Amino acid sequence: MDLLSWIKAPREVVWPLIIVSCLLLWGPGWFVQGLGLESFIDEYRKWLGVVFLFFLIVGIQPAIPSAYKKIIKMIDTRKRLNKATEEISNLTPKEKEILRYYIINNIRTQDLSIQDGNVNILISKGFLILASSVSYGGMKGSFTFPVNITDWTWNYIRKNPNVLED
Repeated sequence: MDLLSWIKAPREVVWPLIIVSCLLLWGPGWFVQGLGLESFIDEYRKWLGVVFLFFLIVGIQPAIPSAYKKIIKMIDTRKRLNKATEEISNLTPKEKEILRYYIINNIRTQDLSIQDGNVNILISKGFLILASSVSYGGMKGSFTFPVNITDWTWNYIRKNPNVLED
């Protein structure tokens, strides 16, 4: 059997080999003596270590890409969170007034004109989101849409109301 076939071995084979080699290397004395393997282990300890490390690498290799993706996602989320908290602190008084309206009235949606630059900035920064792609039209105007406050923004402002002070 060549090395490549061992690398492609299924987990059902790899993990028992890891456990057995671990027990042979570091297992309790009664276990090793009970199997009568003291002389074998003394003579081949370095090769048992190589087998253990090889199969440990083969065993954890499938988990590495998903762990890497999770770590990158956590770092990215933290960066976006830091950026958002900084941006929310640096809003203009008019932008803060729009967000304050949600909190004061305890509402998650309000009708806003998307022609308003302040509304567009809050949407582009991810603090607000259009609730519908259809405007009200008629009396309210064809550029008036229901606009939701995002969950993160809602929670952050409720926990830190001082960020909306002028």
